[in-house]
Amino acid sequence: MDVLFWFTHPSVMGFVWLAIVITAAVAFFDAMVRSPAAWIYAGERRDLWLAVTFAAVALPLIFHAFMWLSLGAAMYYLVDKKPKLSAYQPPRSRENDLHDNWR
Repeated sequence: MDVLFWFTHPSVMGFVWLAIVITAAVAFFDAMVRSPAAWIYAGERRDLWLAVTFAAVALPLIFHAFMWLSLGAAMYYLVDKKPKLSAYQPPRSRENDLHDNWR
């Protein structure tokens, strides 16, 4: 049996396409909800990565030929940029710090 047959069969490609669109949508949603301060802290450009992740969602919906490029862009964001953005911890405000009340 030909192994490539299972990956090129139309029904399998539909599921692969759906998985790629979902992965790109997760990357786009994550890029949208990150605060601007996290982008500055990570040294990344928010407008650029919002455009890249939006294109990763939109291109496979319009042209199926771009689905592998879309997967690459979404995975690059999720693997390289998301950990940098997650490292940002917003400064705590003093009125919410219970330990300052003991001074």
